[in-house]
Amino acid sequence: ESLESSEVDFSLGLVTYKDNVSTYFGGTLTENVDEFQEEVAGLSATGGGSGPENGLGALQVGLSSISFRPGSQKVFVLITDATSHTPPPPYADSP
Repeated sequence: ESLESSEVDFSLGLVTYKDNVSTYFGGTLTENVDEFQEEVAGLSATGGGSGPENGLGALQVGLSSISFRPGSQKVFVLITDATSHTPPPPYADSP
């Protein structure tokens, strides 16, 4: 909400992972904060328990599969409760 009221020109993207990586918004970015919050609110840390997950693959998908505006500042937030394994290609499976 405070992001919307700021004068910052922003776009949001979401990449999630367990053993596989998933992108949201068709692998693009969105300016719709409500839509982004809705997607994040629907996430939960379930399953797992099988050891390392694909956090590095999620970062790779964010860096290589999402189109950013030229000159934009990119900020990634990685939230995890597991170590990461080396991702085998392909890196993403769309939901």
